[in-house]
Amino acid sequence: MKLLVFLLVASTAFAGLSACSKKDDPKKEEAPSDDDTATPSRPDDTKPTRQDDSDPSGACSDCKPSEVCVAAKCEPPGTPALTTKVGDKPGQVGIVEGNESEGEGPMSFAVRSDGKIAVLDQVNKRLQLFNAGAVEKIIPLDSAFYQDVVFLDNETVVLMDKAKAQELVVMNLEGDVKRRIKLSGPGVNEPAEAGRMYVRPDGVWVMFNQSIHFLDADGREADRTMLPGLVTCNGKHLLSTETLKNQLNLLRRSRSGPLNPETLTHEFDLPIHTLWVDSDCEGRVFVVTANFDRPKTDGRARLTVFDSALKFVRDVEIKYPSASLDAGFLKEFHLTPAGELYQYAFGDDGVLFQRY
Repeated sequence: MKLLVFLLVASTAFAGLSACSKKDDPKKEEAPSDDDTATPSRPDDTKPTRQDDSDPSGACSDCKPSEVCVAAKCEPPGTPALTTKVGDKPGQVGIVEGNESEGEGPMSFAVRSDGKIAVLDQVNKRLQLFNAGAVEKIIPLDSAFYQDVVFLDNETVVLMDKAKAQELVVMNLEGDVKRRIKLSGPGVNEPAEAGRMYVRPDGVWVMFNQSIHFLDADGREADRTMLPGLVTCNGKHLLSTETLKNQLNLLRRSRSGPLNPETLTHEFDLPIHTLWVDSDCEGRVFVVTANFDRPKTDGRARLTVFDSALKFVRDVEIKYPSASLDAGFLKEFHLTPAGELYQYAFGDDGVLFQRY
C-alpha cells in the first residue's frame, strides 16, 4: 500500500482566501463520525447533487438532478467560469508550445473570496485578476519563474518560485513586494521539490513530503511547523491517503487529539493512478481520482465528495474539453472554502477554468 500525502498531485491546490479566519463561528466544526471507520453509502441518483449541503438559503432548490448549485446558481458540472485566449494582450495568457520537451502555460491560479480569479501568466511576467470573465487588473511580475499563487487576503497574494530564486514572495495587488521568504531551511532539503501552497486560518502552508508552515496570517515568516498531512480548511484536522489499486483509504486525524484516525475506505470503478484531495470549511472532503488508461473525454477523472462524517455524498465526471493546446502547469484544481471546485483545462485556442 502506497502512502500519498498529496504530493502526487501535479495540480496541488487550496489557494483561496480561507473563509475560516479569526471571525469564524466556533460552532462550525467538522462533525466527528460515530466510529473509526465510515462506510460509504450512495445517495439516490434522482436527487439534486449539491444544493442540500451548500445552499442553505434554498436559492437552488429547483436545480435539476444533473446540475450543481454553485455561487447560488444552478449550472451543469464543468461550466466555464473564465475562458482566455493565447497571446500577450490584456485578458490573454502566454503559452510556450513544447517541441521535444513539455510546453509551458499559466502555471497556477487562485480564486478570491468574492469569486474573482487570479491567473499566474508567468510567460508574460504578470498576474491577471479577472472579474466576471473580464480582466480587471494586471500586476507586473519581476520574474518568469513563479509557479504558484495564493490569496493570503483579498488584497495580498503570495507567489512561489521554487526553481530559480527558491522563495515565497508576499505582494499586494499594486505589485509592491512586502516580504521574501526563502524556501530552504528546516524541513526542506530540496526547495525544487515543493508542491502546492495552500492557505489556512494560521497562514500559508507548502506541501513537500509533509506540510510546512511558512507564513502566518499576516504574511510574516512562521515557525515552520511540520505536519504529516494536509491541514483541513478549518485548521483542526490532518488529511492523508493510502491507495491500493481501486481502493482509497482516507485518514483524518485531529491536530490536537488522539493519534488514531477516522478512516474512510472507498472503492472506485477503476484503478487509481493519481488523486487530489482537499476539504472545505463545512468539513466536506473532495477527492479527484484519475485513470490514465482512459482518454480524457471518457471518464478519465472523477470528483467524489464525502460529508463531514466521511459519508459518500456525490460524484461527477471531470470534463476535459477537446483541445489542440497542451502545456505544463502546476495547479489543476482549486477548492473554495464554500465547496466550489475550479479546474484548469486547455481548450482549442486558450485555457479555461471550469466550476463544479
